Amino acid sequence: MIQPAAFIRVALYLRTGSIELAADQSAVLLTCVGSVPRWRTVAVFCDINDGPTRPARAGALAAAQAGGFDLLLVTAPDRLTRSTDELRDLLARFTAAKVVVCTLDTGPHPPTGHHDGPQRSRSTAPM
Repeated sequence: MIQPAAFIRVALYLRTGSIELAADQSAVLLTCVGSVPRWRTVAVFCDINDGPTRPARAGALAAAQAGGFDLLLVTAPDRLTRSTDELRDLLARFTAAKVVVCTLDTGPHPPTGHHDGPQRSRSTAPM
């Protein structure tokens, strides 16, 4: 008997300046998750502010390190951080936790389909 494929546990991360923008970002991310049969949203982390403190991002990292999800979906890399050095560090920490960080940034990079999802750019290791 063939066993059905396991689900990919997806966490969403949003960073915006307003609740309205958070609703827009979450709708886009949820539509993406809904388009992939094996993906299931298991957590949503949302920072709504313009300051340097990102408690939801820290929560996402802690949940990743605890094995809470397999894939972190973000609309664009700058939603995680605008600092290249900090992004490199975050990607290394998520990678160490065995979590794939996937963005909806559809720039000129060739798509990959590692998680059977839509063809999107993804980052899994430090640059």
